[in-house]
Amino acid sequence: MKKNLVFLLAMAMMFFTSVKAQAPQLMSFQSVIRDNTGKLVTNHSVGLRLSIVQGTVNGTAVYSETQTVISNANGLVILQIGGGSVVSGTFSAIDWSAGPYYIKSEIDPTGGTSYGIAGTTQLLSVAYALYASKSGSPSGTSITNTKVIGDSLFITLSTGQIITAGYVRGETGLTGANGNTVLNGKIDPIVSLGNLGDFYLNTSTNCIYGPKTNGGWGKSTSLISTSGNNNIQTLIFTSNGF
Repeated sequence: MKKNLVFLLAMAMMFFTSVKAQAPQLMSFQSVIRDNTGKLVTNHSVGLRLSIVQGTVNGTAVYSETQTVISNANGLVILQIGGGSVVSGTFSAIDWSAGPYYIKSEIDPTGGTSYGIAGTTQLLSVAYALYASKSGSPSGTSITNTKVIGDSLFITLSTGQIITAGYVRGETGLTGANGNTVLNGKIDPIVSLGNLGDFYLNTSTNCIYGPKTNGGWGKSTSLISTSGNNNIQTLIFTSNGF
């Protein structure tokens, strides 16, 4: 077995959408993959063997499957447990009321089948739909309220029970562009002041400059109309200036 120290950040989340009044037998799984140097494995094929282990970390695997997926630019892989190539067991036959259960993750960051053990994570919550399908919940039990606190989804049942339904935070989005700034002072702006796209207000003359370009601040525009000091001009700012 090829030994790779793979850093795994995994969080299982469950789907609540029902299909033909039956719980979908799938579990969403996400993990961030790093190689043995700590470098993210990005935009690369990754081989995984995932097992549902019952009782303890070293307990019996009641289900196991393999999948090969492509990591994204952040080293993140997203897949659905229950949708891979089955090694042993039946995902739909798991009795979720007989936990605790753990997810054992074995990964080959090169995309092959030389899996190295990356870790075992306890499933602290199971989707209500999956749990109810095997736990013998009394008929009529329903969801009465849902609430997101922090990054977790909490579900209140009609029995009064509150269950944690998983982690709901998505991927971090791209960093947005820096916004422009309106600077001010009692004298006209010097060329070295500010950044491209900024504006400048001379509070002594009530004149505004900008947006700043590679050619400098350009001509100013008075905020006082020619008809008198009590009449203020209305200016509409666009991305190209006034």
